[in-house]
Amino acid sequence: MVNRNGARGTMTRYYWMGGNRSYEQDRFFEQSLDKSQWQKAESAEKWDACWYTGMPDQNDFSEVGPERKINHIPGNNALTVKSRLYRSLMDLRERVERQDKGSGHLTERLAFVPRVFSMPEDYHAFQQAALDNPGKRWILKPKNAARGKGIQLVGDPADVPLESSWMVQEYLENPDTMHGRKYVLRLYVLVSSVSPFRVYLYRQGFAKLASAPYNEENANNPYSYLTNPDVNALNLDAEVPVEFVDFERYREWLREHGHDDKALFAKIEDLVALTCLAALEPMRERSRVVGADPRGCYELMGIDCLVDEKLKPWVLECNLSPSLEVCAGPESGGDIEEGIKGSLVADMVEIVGLNSKPVALETGSVVERLVRESQDEIARSGGFKNLVPGADPAAYLPFMALPRLSDWVNNRFLIQSDASANQPAAPATSPSPESTPFSRVLDCGRFRVRLFTDSAPLIGRIEALLEPMAVAGVAGTELLARLEIVRDTPGFTLILEGRVLCSRLPLSGVASAATHAAEAQEIAIDAGLIAGPTLALSACLKADHSRGALLPSGTDYQISALGLPLQVIVGASAFNVSAAETTLDANYLMVAAGEAEAEGKAKG
Repeated sequence: MVNRNGARGTMTRYYWMGGNRSYEQDRFFEQSLDKSQWQKAESAEKWDACWYTGMPDQNDFSEVGPERKINHIPGNNALTVKSRLYRSLMDLRERVERQDKGSGHLTERLAFVPRVFSMPEDYHAFQQAALDNPGKRWILKPKNAARGKGIQLVGDPADVPLESSWMVQEYLENPDTMHGRKYVLRLYVLVSSVSPFRVYLYRQGFAKLASAPYNEENANNPYSYLTNPDVNALNLDAEVPVEFVDFERYREWLREHGHDDKALFAKIEDLVALTCLAALEPMRERSRVVGADPRGCYELMGIDCLVDEKLKPWVLECNLSPSLEVCAGPESGGDIEEGIKGSLVADMVEIVGLNSKPVALETGSVVERLVRESQDEIARSGGFKNLVPGADPAAYLPFMALPRLSDWVNNRFLIQSDASANQPAAPATSPSPESTPFSRVLDCGRFRVRLFTDSAPLIGRIEALLEPMAVAGVAGTELLARLEIVRDTPGFTLILEGRVLCSRLPLSGVASAATHAAEAQEIAIDAGLIAGPTLALSACLKADHSRGALLPSGTDYQISALGLPLQVIVGASAFNVSAAETTLDANYLMVAAGEAEAEGKAKG
């Protein structure tokens, strides 16, 4: 064999580590490479294996192949972005329902993900769901964050932010508990190839325990309902803030409590395989678009799975570049955690063939080559268990939208069992919120209006508030000004006689805006205002802070406040504050650039 310098001998190959790098994230990969074959590359352009934390530039995929591999698959965000994970599974479910022919068996296998509402397009569907389930709790999450950042229980559904970076997930109320504490299973999943499709689950993993007891007293305590180690490490009152229980001890604990651990993990294996299958077509399509050779891409993910009190597993999220940092202390499972994570990466390196000797060009037919590759890969799978194609390949073929030749060969099938599996998925749509016509004549003091809306959650929110203004038995209502509150994306919009008064209103802000509806000669401004030396507009309102004002267009310059709720963004969290509450720290609020600049010059 000729090396890159033109001399004969063993070819030296080069690895590169990039992205959001840390010693903890890189060390197991570096330690797992065969030092006789691998050297660290001097630049990001010269590598045969790339280990990238996060998602690399799409151009990095165009040069991959059997001997040049990267640890990501284009299109993986169909799994690793929380809102897209739910949509991928719903798309698969909708397609499978059409071919299930009324039996429901295949569809029932996909009932393992809590309902998700993606903002802003699902805002009204969420408000309807909250209205229909008044006792239900919901959890607010950033769509593309990790390590528990920004996650919080929803207090008032009307205060849920409209921004596209947020989603609301159904809260699973009755989790199984270990030692009185909630836990979530961290599963390590490897997609070694998308064509043919091969999925593995690592036999070891962890139960991540919350640091506070799970009970009514702690219902709103994040240390009781969040299991993320980064969150629980901050619990200074906990004797053991971060505790990991490996699967060997976890399964033993299940058996001690009379549970069937084999049945639970069989469900988990099916759940993992189907979750990955839901993203198969997006990953294949994105790989085609960016010109990625599937033989050069693989993906290691961390799937978080909650087990409820009936021992049913639920997928919560899939994590890109799962943390390989040792989080627990030695006495809380840290030594075992380090051993498992080290073995996990070493077995991954072997299964994707990074330490395999380069071989000559393959001979034989395509079918023979694919079968041989699959057999060789499974033979070096170590602690990974092959799920797809697995021991029963026919179990997953109905869930494939359009199996490729490589899938049929990999699964040892020559014909497709159900032609209906080729049907394209239906367009993704959110359930339509309930439409409830509502009309009232309101006496606003200086004038009367006819109010119209058809949003049931809004009606439930404002009907009692508007009742003192309601007027019955009014003749000639068709001559009154028409005030409409319409569902929009995002939020609600107020329209008076065809003029937009306010838009992008959350449910919690509609009542204030509606009761301060502008007259024909007024202008409504939806903006944050703060009192200060240079902020005359807010000073006129005699308030330290406010949102929204009415300005007359004539010669009368008496300004009145709308008093809409203020939303304050602090880090990754959003908070809604009414104008009647205590003065806010002005550092958290944004003012107009010109005013901020003038204030800075004055201080300078």
